[in-house]
Amino acid sequence: MMQLNKGQINKLKVSMKPFEAPPEEAISFSMKVLDNEFALLESNLKVAAETITYTVARAIAYCAIDLLSKAQPRVPLDPDTGGGRLRRSGTVSFFYGWSGKSGYAVDIAKGNKDGSIKADMNKISVSRLTKGKKVQKLDAVIHYFRENDFDEDIAVWAHESLQPYEARSSKKPNDDLYYARTPGTGPKYLEIPWLQNVDDYVMILRDAVYKDSIRNIGKISSTIKAKQGKYAVNNVKLHRNRISTLGYFR
Repeated sequence: MMQLNKGQINKLKVSMKPFEAPPEEAISFSMKVLDNEFALLESNLKVAAETITYTVARAIAYCAIDLLSKAQPRVPLDPDTGGGRLRRSGTVSFFYGWSGKSGYAVDIAKGNKDGSIKADMNKISVSRLTKGKKVQKLDAVIHYFRENDFDEDIAVWAHESLQPYEARSSKKPNDDLYYARTPGTGPKYLEIPWLQNVDDYVMILRDAVYKDSIRNIGKISSTIKAKQGKYAVNNVKLHRNRISTLGYFR
């Protein structure tokens, strides 16, 4: 709240001629911000920054979880051995980066043998995001891991070299290629859904920064009616404890 004091606007006496600017200092005024209002402004700026960080973090997490859910049904499954190890290894890890090399990682989604996933967005919280520090990096990583008895990386091999199940019908008698054993599975199980959905993910992240964050700031705000001298004023307060009630990501 900015307040003008009595007598701060002087009388203006200027002889105006065509194309002649008024002399400097013809009008003068001063402004001051009251201590309690400065404290509110400082608090609001901090909460607004945390709201933007939280909104963007949830959007990143949503995109990664959605991609895992679309990849899982494509991940090869070996029915002869009970299979499922590669699918169960599917994980979304979310990383909060602070100053220097410090940070914190948490798994927010895991794959299941049947091609579904289990996710927990509640692991992305305001307290974890800040911890009294300024967040400098947000990152989500989807990874699969599976080794065979010879310590060979089956996750990468299956993604790059395994043949699609649908190609089994054209298999030649003497070829030495390996084919997926269940319908709808095969190579590029992560790359294909990424390429199919990357435009949507870009739009979601863009909206999180430019639209959803602004809307969320409005959702956690309230108006405080006050009086300064003879003037009625409205101050806006952003409530940090409301950030966690904002829902999924939009």
